[in-house]
Amino acid sequence: MTTAAPGLGSSTWAAQSTPVGFRLVDVAVRSPGSASLTWAELLSSHLLSVRVFVLYFPSRFDLDVDTGVRSALDAFGRQTSSETSVSCWDPADPRLEQALRLFDITAPPALVLATGLKKRGKQLLKVASLYAITISQADVLRDRQRLAAVVNSAHEVLMRGDADAIARYLRKRDRELLLAGVAAVGQHVLEQLATLKPKFQLPGGVSLQLG
Repeated sequence: MTTAAPGLGSSTWAAQSTPVGFRLVDVAVRSPGSASLTWAELLSSHLLSVRVFVLYFPSRFDLDVDTGVRSALDAFGRQTSSETSVSCWDPADPRLEQALRLFDITAPPALVLATGLKKRGKQLLKVASLYAITISQADVLRDRQRLAAVVNSAHEVLMRGDADAIARYLRKRDRELLLAGVAAVGQHVLEQLATLKPKFQLPGGVSLQLG
């Protein structure tokens, strides 16, 4: 499946799901598109049917951390509902660097949990309320117990938090209100995330790191 989004000149990028993970591909268009491209646009069709979208960017070296994270995510994916999607990005993608930049990731490995567009029932979340939580600290990714703690906490925020409010706090770059928004989900969730220091970000680059 591909999801098209504006690229540069007379072509557009698309997110293509393959058996080994997502990758960016060029799609020709008749007229020039906008140069603006965010992960929300790129993955829009994949976000429509889920409330949480989990995406792992592995290293290109088959490191122990990759094996550990993939194993942990396999277990997580099996034991969460269909409202959560778990995928990887193809490390052989020639446009891997562009994909990483969409999430403001300097280098893999990194794990991203993003809000999906689905809400309870048949409602859809507003695109302006989408945000992501990124985990890139090597010591957290390598430690399955710490990884489980931060993924569970981030998942709780994405499932139960007020996405409209959290996205608004991020646009204002208001760390105190962001902390309050996370604490509204649960004090234990805030304590876990503040300790493990993931990054909250909007499509397009605005971000705040907890902790």
